[in-house]
Amino acid sequence: MSDWKSIVAAAVLGSERQQMPQLTSGGILGVTIAAVCTDDRRNKEQKLLAVAAILAVHSAAGAMAQKSTYPAVLMESDNGEGWCECNQKSAEQLNAALLPKSDPGLLDQWLECAVSSKKLAPPHLIPRLLDVAAKDRSVAAIMKVVGAVGRNLAKLNPEWQQLTGEQSSSLPESIDAAWQTGLPGERLGLLKNLRAIRSQDARRLVESTWAEDTPKDRQAFVDAFAIELSMDDEPFLEEKALMDGRKEVRTAARLLLSRLPHSRYNLRMIDRASALLTITANDFNLEMPNECDKSMQRDGVELKSSDKRLGDKQSWLCQMIGFINPAHWCEKFSLSPPELVGLALKSKDWQHLLLSGWVAAAQLHGSAPWIEALFAVAAQIPEYLQEPALLIHLSTEQKEKAVATAIAAYGGFSTSKDSHRLTTLLLAIEATWSAPFTRMILDLVKKDLSIPEKVAWEISHAITLIGHRGDTGLFPELDGRWDTKAANWPYVYQQVDSAIAFMRERREIIATMNS
Repeated sequence: MSDWKSIVAAAVLGSERQQMPQLTSGGILGVTIAAVCTDDRRNKEQKLLAVAAILAVHSAAGAMAQKSTYPAVLMESDNGEGWCECNQKSAEQLNAALLPKSDPGLLDQWLECAVSSKKLAPPHLIPRLLDVAAKDRSVAAIMKVVGAVGRNLAKLNPEWQQLTGEQSSSLPESIDAAWQTGLPGERLGLLKNLRAIRSQDARRLVESTWAEDTPKDRQAFVDAFAIELSMDDEPFLEEKALMDGRKEVRTAARLLLSRLPHSRYNLRMIDRASALLTITANDFNLEMPNECDKSMQRDGVELKSSDKRLGDKQSWLCQMIGFINPAHWCEKFSLSPPELVGLALKSKDWQHLLLSGWVAAAQLHGSAPWIEALFAVAAQIPEYLQEPALLIHLSTEQKEKAVATAIAAYGGFSTSKDSHRLTTLLLAIEATWSAPFTRMILDLVKKDLSIPEKVAWEISHAITLIGHRGDTGLFPELDGRWDTKAANWPYVYQQVDSAIAFMRERREIIATMNS
């Protein structure tokens, strides 16, 4: 401390006005300070600053670190299932893929390849991967390749804790006080955490302030009930949320109630529609509802038809069918989805009503058997199948089969309308395409290069997708001969070059990972 006082005094008075102060520190510190003070290469000011720096470092050395404010967490170890760290070249490729201006597709390819090869990311890149995952990108794949090191690290950072699938932070001592005083985002986070472990308490909090909350908050809170949804939530969703004055809140409640097979909402819809839809003489017999009363409107049936091919009464029945889990009709008629879809196709009067309702129902309830049955007859009903959300419930193999069927129905890029449908469906297949599917799309693109330029954009988009998602084993065919005299070649050649370059990089990632 005395040496510090001497240094401060010299600094206040100025080094030119007095000699370098005599310092009393001993040991290694004294030897080091003496060496600085006797160094003729330094002037007085430099010596004074150097000594001050040495004393500052010495005073901090050995100080106890502040106690961590993070809660204690249980660290896990790798499960020993054959995962090992990737090689140096793969690490360099990952580093390049994480650069701000890098194409996101390269990171997706690296992650897919690493997961299939059971390779872990190098430790120094794990924080950057967790930052990417925190932005809702490739979360599942990233949490696999960061291994136990990454999962343990994520537990210690509030911004990453949600990635572990565990509670993002410890609950406050008084959840009621936190709910009453928290900001909207804080309250929503508390609600989601609480829904995962004590759904009854979570529901009680929402009910306690329901009348005072804004419509936007009420909708967000109802959406959070999707976590650990059960019949215990049915009374609140039915009697509070479904009775709300705002349409968006009622819609959020309907989506959840439709997932509860025994909810009053589902039973009402089934009671309304079942009596109106029967099968006689191997054909459907439909009766239209007489009115759309207040109860039906509250349950989501729109009063006016938005479909030009359906009158208001027909639209009411179509909407009701769209809310009901399509598995109900299989049970009611003892027929499979393909059999019911095939029967609807033969119905001259009710084909559009039935198929429109079943497409909506299959999408709402994520019914893979019904989606496959609908795509299987795409050649006869292509107008119903342009919504890619229908495909999210299918496996990659099922998606390829469904889209291939749709392609056969659309006839490729023959018209601007059909080509848009095709590329929209292709986007729904996010994983790497199989070799047969890649070849089919590549052959289709090359064949349709001669189509008038109005569909050039759609073709170029498909070419880009081939480069990003196509099977890399078909690189020689992508890099092979193209008809440079085709009508659309001037509009797509840049996309062809980019697709070739991108697939080449993907091939290098795969080869390096497996070397």
